[in-house]
Amino acid sequence: MITNQYDPTLETPARWFHRMVTMGAMKKFSDFIIITPEMAQVILDANLDNRRIVKNELRRCVEAFTNGQFVANGESIIIADDCLLNDGQHRLSACVETGLAFESNVVFGVPRDTRFTIDTGTTKSNATLLSMYGVPNSAAASAAMGCYLLHHNN
Repeated sequence: MITNQYDPTLETPARWFHRMVTMGAMKKFSDFIIITPEMAQVILDANLDNRRIVKNELRRCVEAFTNGQFVANGESIIIADDCLLNDGQHRLSACVETGLAFESNVVFGVPRDTRFTIDTGTTKSNATLLSMYGVPNSAAASAAMGCYLLHHNN
């Protein structure tokens, strides 16, 4: 039985991608999938007019892959109903660059124009992150850390 997972004994990465896009065109779906560098390259080849690669973000992803720190956190690779990549180019590029497979939720079949609504929320501040870790008075702690780093690095 063929599932959403890629099986190299049954199909090529390009054939797998075509099958997933065809299914997504009929009905939106998502699944956690192990993405190989070959699969990532096929998906990136369908990345015709996305934003430019941000070198610092790519480096951060490559380091996470290389150090075994990348985890499937629910953020999705998003493929539009016309087979174009809506989100995930840095993670996919890091996969190709490092040669390391990774697990990710992959969404298929959303409208192409939804790419303009991705990553438009508020960025987590340092104070918010400290609060999420349970640091009391996180806003003051964040400000104090900022002052310390300014003094220490200058």
